[in-house]
Amino acid sequence: MIIAVMTAAFAPLCAQTANDGYVFSLNDYLGTAKTVGMGNAVTALGGDIGAVGINPAASAVAGYSQYTITPGLNISIQSAQGTISPSQDQPFANAFRSASTKFTMPNVGFTINYKTNRYRGLRSFSLGVVMNRTASYMDNIATSGANSETSMMGSLAAGASGLTPSQLSGIYAMAYNSGMISTFADFNDQYIGTSEAYEIGQGGAAEIWQAGLLNQKYSRGISGSKNDFLFNAALNINDELYIGGNFGVSMLSYIYGDCFKEIAADPSDFYLDFGDAGTTCFDNMSYSYDYEAEGVGLYAKLGVIWAPRSSGLRLGAAIQTPTAMMMEERWGSFGETCYTDRNFDSHADGPSGEDYSYMLKNPFRFNVGAAYTFGAHGVASLDYEFCDYSSVRFSTGDLYDRDFFMDLNQDVTNTLGASHNVRAGVEFKPVNSVALRAGFGYLSSGQRILNETGRKVSTKAYRLSPSIGAGYVGKGSFFLDAACRLNLYEKEYIYPYDDYVDGVYSPEILNTKKLLNILLTVGYRF
Repeated sequence: MIIAVMTAAFAPLCAQTANDGYVFSLNDYLGTAKTVGMGNAVTALGGDIGAVGINPAASAVAGYSQYTITPGLNISIQSAQGTISPSQDQPFANAFRSASTKFTMPNVGFTINYKTNRYRGLRSFSLGVVMNRTASYMDNIATSGANSETSMMGSLAAGASGLTPSQLSGIYAMAYNSGMISTFADFNDQYIGTSEAYEIGQGGAAEIWQAGLLNQKYSRGISGSKNDFLFNAALNINDELYIGGNFGVSMLSYIYGDCFKEIAADPSDFYLDFGDAGTTCFDNMSYSYDYEAEGVGLYAKLGVIWAPRSSGLRLGAAIQTPTAMMMEERWGSFGETCYTDRNFDSHADGPSGEDYSYMLKNPFRFNVGAAYTFGAHGVASLDYEFCDYSSVRFSTGDLYDRDFFMDLNQDVTNTLGASHNVRAGVEFKPVNSVALRAGFGYLSSGQRILNETGRKVSTKAYRLSPSIGAGYVGKGSFFLDAACRLNLYEKEYIYPYDDYVDGVYSPEILNTKKLLNILLTVGYRF
């Protein structure tokens, strides 16, 4: 069973996490339908505008000027299902399947090719401006289940214990002010969840248990994208050696929101006596968290393609500098507790941040590729790309406060590592004007976990990306390409709150996801 990084619904309240650095650094190349149809295995091929983001030398290979526009559709298909305890296939609710569709524009751009009219040396050079999408954030899940043993309110109460109400901060202050937790009996630093009951033993210790059955609901939505705007220049030397460079501007938008609710199956099980204020019963609670990030980054990329005329063999390589991104974030949370007597209802805002800025350095990456052309009949290509996410770094941009993110950067080192991306593609031309394509991609996870000895080990998670495509070149300069790619993501386990009762696990939600990309490229060569 594939393991993903464990997350909690109220874990990311300090905003920046190692997982943020990982998500914002990941590349999932889209570009044109031609490159996607061949599995993005184009490091050694070039010639297509979509390949410019993978190898800047690609624009010089074409030998002509061109422009393209690529509309597309993203279709997310997900299934979320709760389990009674971690890693046990004992569902307490049927799997909830969801599908959502979004229109996208993963590519638009042009390259201009200039001939030098020389027989040797610099035969031509090209200049271009291209926008290619490098990530699509799309997520929409919901699930529910029944739980008679634990609750988020109980977990929050356990976490707050040891502090007086005036000492509470963050999510615990929100939980107290919104009525999710409260002190009880004669304790001023011990807490109980609103869904719990207690009894004081002879020694003065409290025995706490959940008073009844709760219906729990979890939902999450993610949207946004990362687009790279490339200013490209490339050289054609002797029609054999192609050298190119990109100056890239990466623009990122990421929106996240989740909600967790607990509803009393029978409110009378949750009888509450508020003394002089009266009595009532707990009915429901909800907790929501919203997060939004925007970023702009700069990087450079150099690439080379060698295609000796005497052979069908082609070799390519490219290296990309770390991306320096200026990030801006906004986040907030909200808690509410409701009772059968609405006069007791209470709510409170939780931790929040507005227009918080920091610097994020994404890691360098390199890719190499080899291809073999079979005359005018087809081509086969293979790529490898490497990226070490443990080199992600957060900073304030203040030279006098370099240790502000020291703990977070150490967490990055402990929980992230190298990722390997292998891509393969083939193209076959049954006739000169028609091309049939297929591709496949394998991406290993850059996330790591610490085992019981404190050693960093791989999660063994990966993403598979099969694709198919077709292309048509008209008698004039018009061309048309179509492609379809399916991303099969690793299984993800979501934990809405922490374990807090010995021998009893909090809910575990298993999320499986597929993302279908459909692209249509319309282009013109001149």
